[in-house]
Amino acid sequence: MEIVNKTKDEQEEQWQLGDVVESDSGNRGIIIRDDTDDCVIMPITGDHAYQTSQSFGDYEIDVLQQNKSCLWHKVNAKLVVE
Repeated sequence: MEIVNKTKDEQEEQWQLGDVVESDSGNRGIIIRDDTDDCVIMPITGDHAYQTSQSFGDYEIDVLQQNKSCLWHKVNAKLVVE
């Protein structure tokens, strides 16, 4: 039996504003600054899409990543403007 570790190294995954992240349950969000200047994960799928929530936010992006990287992981995404 082979064990494959599919988790990403936290140092490899550096979050930035505008990054798209995905939760373990499959919901996706985008990292933004809200009107109180906190870095938050704003869901873009699911029941709470496009609503900011303080439960997802921290003042600094590195603190947000440290607190949420066990539940959320950066995904490859591309912005298309037509």
